[in-house]
Amino acid sequence: MARLLEIKASIVRFYAKFDTYINMLLKFILAMVLFLIVKNGLGYMKLVSSVPIILIIALICCLLPISATLWIGGIVVLLDLYSLTKEAAIVGLILFAVVYFVYFRFCPKDSTIAALTPIMGKLGIPYVMPVMSGLLRPIYSVISIACGTIVYYFLDGVRQNAAMLTSASENSSSEKLKVLVGLIADNKEMDAVLISMVLASLIIYLIRRLKVDYAWSIAWIAGVLVQLLSVIVVSLILSVSPHIAGLIVGSLLGVVVGVVLQFFCMNLDYQRVERVQYEDDEYYYYVTAVPKRVVAAKEKQVKQFGNTGRIPRTQQVPTGDTTVLDRKALAQELDIDEDLLK
Repeated sequence: MARLLEIKASIVRFYAKFDTYINMLLKFILAMVLFLIVKNGLGYMKLVSSVPIILIIALICCLLPISATLWIGGIVVLLDLYSLTKEAAIVGLILFAVVYFVYFRFCPKDSTIAALTPIMGKLGIPYVMPVMSGLLRPIYSVISIACGTIVYYFLDGVRQNAAMLTSASENSSSEKLKVLVGLIADNKEMDAVLISMVLASLIIYLIRRLKVDYAWSIAWIAGVLVQLLSVIVVSLILSVSPHIAGLIVGSLLGVVVGVVLQFFCMNLDYQRVERVQYEDDEYYYYVTAVPKRVVAAKEKQVKQFGNTGRIPRTQQVPTGDTTVLDRKALAQELDIDEDLLK
């Protein structure tokens, strides 16, 4: 454990020293992965789906807030949908307008969760998001998870029905709109995943806020278990088949994420809990102090070497008016000839 704590301290110091550049790199990676997923999933407009253009956009996004990545990503998606069919672009525009209104109204500072949710959905492991959201973010972060999940399932449905949307006759716009709206309003798989993720995120947040020992550990363990059970139960109720492999892998990764986040953000030593009580004229106070697990900073040892008959390079000999310090006394102290100081 001591070695792990030393590694943690080194990582924290390294991040504190280069946080500006690290944040830019992380934003670049997030934007690059997001736009590559859009390219591979949709990519109907070649102009915005080429790798050089994606690279340029990602470089621009690393200089902007993460919320700008969401705006640019929405524009790229709408251009792809318009290249596929106008009906898809119209429904996508309405969906994004509603999602952005809800998102920027209630959780404008939760851009990372909103961007990561569809990415994890595309990778087949969306179930890690409730652990991240519940442990690190406020309770309104469930809105970001919900928005990201809805957007992912809509775009994935468009990809799966692309052939039907393009092969239909020009006079069947109503049929296209019916299919597109059904991707949101009648998607039972999305409902099962959405309910389980929101429920798990809420449970993790509420438990980790409790004033009990090992609150964070209890929170992410309970959240992962509730998520597993809720996905299965809701899927049975809605008569859909859950992706068992993705559910198991996502839950295991959620456990790993929970352990890592707890180690870096809330690594407490409950064996050394101190409880103090005191009073003033108006109140009586009960205070519980839980120390963090840290390693003591290593003390720097300064070694001093004996005189070698020469003046050290760092030794500055007074010159000019400072000769009043008596060269003879200084020569005797350094055990050298007085003429060397002239």
